[in-house]
Amino acid sequence: MSNSEVAADSSVGSNSDETITTAVGATMIALSLIAVGLRFYARCSLKTGFGWDDWFILVAIASLVAAGICVLAASIIDPNAAWLKVAYTDPDYVYTPANQTHLKLSWISSILYYSIVCPAKLSILLLYNRIFAISSSFRRQVYVISVLLVLFWVACTIADIFNCWPVKWSWLNSLSPATHCFNFNLFWFSTGIIEVLFDIAIIVLPVNMVRKLQMSLKRRIGLVTIFLLGAFGIVTGAVRVAEAYLPDKRSPSWDNSEVWSSVHGG
Repeated sequence: MSNSEVAADSSVGSNSDETITTAVGATMIALSLIAVGLRFYARCSLKTGFGWDDWFILVAIASLVAAGICVLAASIIDPNAAWLKVAYTDPDYVYTPANQTHLKLSWISSILYYSIVCPAKLSILLLYNRIFAISSSFRRQVYVISVLLVLFWVACTIADIFNCWPVKWSWLNSLSPATHCFNFNLFWFSTGIIEVLFDIAIIVLPVNMVRKLQMSLKRRIGLVTIFLLGAFGIVTGAVRVAEAYLPDKRSPSWDNSEVWSSVHGG
């Protein structure tokens, strides 16, 4: 399945659905920018210094903004997406330069997804490492999960880039056969499940440490907030997978899952 097929499938929804998706995505980007901005402001005000957890969250927010810009640019350059329905059913459809630019930008934004969610999870793990630095066994667990997460990040990004071969089939042929593009529906479903498992591991990992340590009320509130965000991530990740997966199809459904992907990524 090519990324143009993904785009074609996602266009089946109404213009109001696209407006909702854009609005949700813009809202999540704005909230994320505010949250990260406040985080760096607090670091500077308290003079606690910056750590790897701060730099990874910066990578995540930069990728989120870049993906949002790609989506917005695609809608501006090629605002009428009705042609996608034709391209999805007509193997002889000839893509215009605007069509190709639209699909290239969609392809880039899909690749950036894993550079949003994985650095965000790594940031939480490294924050744990800061807080619970006194426990060597806990730090080893953090390192193991972090290494697995980095491998997952790299593997998914490479797979997304080369989901079609040659790569240009990702934006030149909406009806790419299985000999040229792998089953993106199964890829999206399986990686989504792995993401949820990572989220569960991240939220469960520090529970025993929190119970054992004597901590200030302020720090406990901070940790509870992280746990709540982790629980929210598990829910949105599970809904995203459930909404997107289509049995016996090579392309996932994006009609409802686009909104949940935006919420989960933000």
